[in-house]
Amino acid sequence: MRKSIFFILILFSLSQILYSQNIFLQLSGNKESGYNIQVLYGNKKVVSNEAFGEFNLIIENEDRSISDTLNNWKANQAEEKGGAIKLTGQYYSKDLMTDITIEVNYSILNDHVIKKGISLEQNNIPLLFYQLETKLSPNNKPVSYWSFDHLNHQGGSIREIYPAAGFFLEDAVAVGLLTDAGYKNQWTRNIRRRPADQGATGIGFKAVQTIADVNLYHISNHKERARNENYVSLCFGELSDYNAGQPTLLNNKYLLESFQHNEGKISAVKGENFIVTPDKKQPETNSGIKIPFTTADGFYTIKFKYKSAQPINLRLLKTFNNRDEVIGFHYKTGIPASSDEWLFFEESALLQGLEGNAAQLLIESTSEIQIKNFEIQKIIPQKYPYHRMPIGEKQTKTIFVFVQKANDIRDIRLASQTRLSEGLGFEGSDEEKVLYADFMMLTWITSAQDFSPHNVPSINYAPDMYNRDSFWSVVSVYDKALNESIWKKWGGTQDPGGAIGTIITPYMGSIEKKGNEATCEWIWWGLVNKRRFNSSLDTVRLKEALEFCVQEFDPDRDGIVSAHFSLSQNDVVFYEQKKSTLAVNQGVFAITLMAAKELGFKIEQEYINKVVQEYRNFYDKEKGYIVSDKDYPYAISFTDLMPEFVSWWLWDKPLLDSEMVINTLNKFPVINDCSPIMFHATDTFFTMENKPFLPDMFWANGQYYNGGSWMRNEICAYVAGKKHGWGPAEERIKKRMLAEIYLNYNEPFSHEIIPMDLSQPNCWWPSARVFSWNVFSIIALEVAGMREQ
Repeated sequence: MRKSIFFILILFSLSQILYSQNIFLQLSGNKESGYNIQVLYGNKKVVSNEAFGEFNLIIENEDRSISDTLNNWKANQAEEKGGAIKLTGQYYSKDLMTDITIEVNYSILNDHVIKKGISLEQNNIPLLFYQLETKLSPNNKPVSYWSFDHLNHQGGSIREIYPAAGFFLEDAVAVGLLTDAGYKNQWTRNIRRRPADQGATGIGFKAVQTIADVNLYHISNHKERARNENYVSLCFGELSDYNAGQPTLLNNKYLLESFQHNEGKISAVKGENFIVTPDKKQPETNSGIKIPFTTADGFYTIKFKYKSAQPINLRLLKTFNNRDEVIGFHYKTGIPASSDEWLFFEESALLQGLEGNAAQLLIESTSEIQIKNFEIQKIIPQKYPYHRMPIGEKQTKTIFVFVQKANDIRDIRLASQTRLSEGLGFEGSDEEKVLYADFMMLTWITSAQDFSPHNVPSINYAPDMYNRDSFWSVVSVYDKALNESIWKKWGGTQDPGGAIGTIITPYMGSIEKKGNEATCEWIWWGLVNKRRFNSSLDTVRLKEALEFCVQEFDPDRDGIVSAHFSLSQNDVVFYEQKKSTLAVNQGVFAITLMAAKELGFKIEQEYINKVVQEYRNFYDKEKGYIVSDKDYPYAISFTDLMPEFVSWWLWDKPLLDSEMVINTLNKFPVINDCSPIMFHATDTFFTMENKPFLPDMFWANGQYYNGGSWMRNEICAYVAGKKHGWGPAEERIKKRMLAEIYLNYNEPFSHEIIPMDLSQPNCWWPSARVFSWNVFSIIALEVAGMREQ
């Protein structure tokens, strides 16, 4: 595997040399008909805005009684300077009686990336709402269109794991359209919320009824292409209101006649009533039917009454490349049922990216399901602009265009990330650029009503912002406003006892406040902000947070930490009775006391020393490693070196001796240049009999906490080793960074986990793709002295 990664690196480097060409901007047109911009790659025109202009604009007044539309705007003034082009103009809205000053700036950032900024300012009305769409159009008909997940996209709106789209031209030239982060360009990718506890409708996520930015990315569909309207577009500020929408009932007779068996069958069809019978040969296994109901993107509501002796499962699926992909009703399994009374199910979902493929409703159980009053509605929304243009305040949207050669999905995915980072001014290796871009594309606004920043771990975890994930992610960038905003938002979750919340989730409350590491890391974060930005901190909340930590973890102040949880990312354990057997808990509490002391709170150094010594006591000299959990003395984990790393990061000093760190690191097995976050000292992977997890949790070998590789924790542990003089540190860091984007050829992006046993079926989880907090590895590289700051 090491040789194969090395070979890929050589091929990639050669391809960049062979494919290296410059891009240029060309201005044409005149004041009367408007100016046009073309992009040249080498000596070929690849992009032209002649057909669609610079943008389309919709503006509305505050009570939404008057609106105006400006289509295909072109400038009547242009200025060229140093390879950059500035387009300017004015638009007067007669209906709204206001002038809008327009400025569009193009600049070439490097041989492959162009930056485009669109600025609007109005000076007559207290507030306008606006929606802005900008299109990227090929100079000639493209060979095909692409998105981050599909090399030959058939058109429509896109919601994939990473926002990017473009087209292919002849000679494998790829052109891509990218956007600045959501918290800067004011977009969100959220389409769902947590449920209230309401029986069958309280399972899984629920669709948001007013969805922002449904068409953030759009690729021209086949009808548009037939009219020679070839483009990919970005649309900022569009709000789709499905509460005010118009429902259309789909044809039940057609739907039920076209069902597909999923090891089950349908019978007794009468109008909207029918029976689903599972596979009797496998009575303990869920089975049922799939009902194809649409090939068109849109918002759908499904409702019916049902009886069943056993819980039912529902999924919305799309079949792509002979594989079923879940596109809606995520986590709707184990829905309560009854064989005696009719229960009611009603849920909605926004479906995107069907590309003409059929969406199917999967209904399954281990017992017969009686269904009546079955119906599916498509809801056509009311649409409004929601971005705000206050009087006298300039509003700017920033986008990027890249052009380069690309041969496969890997090339497209890698370019979509590395070129974005370059556009944003980030410098580093490709793997560093990937981590930075993934973080930026997972940091949005909270909602159409709340423009404060919101960082999610991944699309899979959206819409939730997790305390630990946002801490490790956001502190990785030197953005004062972003760090202060999200730190303050977490402070707002503090309960009367001083605990900081674990989750912030839009459109619904979260009461998850508990004795995990959230409150500790919030105190650390305050210190980071104070040092970096001289931030003004809420000392009242900090004092209450510190008091909570002491009372929760060491109320008798003997230096021994007891907790119901692991004070780390390891959230697959819970102890009814508090435990004092975890190494990481001692280290995290020590860091918390050290941070609080620097922030000015009165903490005796003698007390801190006691807590640190208890952390050191987890090293077993005979075994030669830090025992992660004394109840499982064979468990070794990178998480136990996390506090050691943080001490180096924040104070440039150790808590542990070199022997403790180096000997522990030497125990970790290395597979494909990766190591497990937690492993069995002699058997590597855990079994059902010796696992240190909750009783109902277990994973296959090399998956998740049973030996999966988690990049951030691994890199931080290696950096701690490097600070102690561990010989293999630098090589292990470099190889682990490369493995993140090279081990799986088609997945050159940040992962929640990398599987350690590639022989396991389906070991690369789709849910683990494009993850935010690995961006902290860049900070770890700075601590290691392996990155220019």
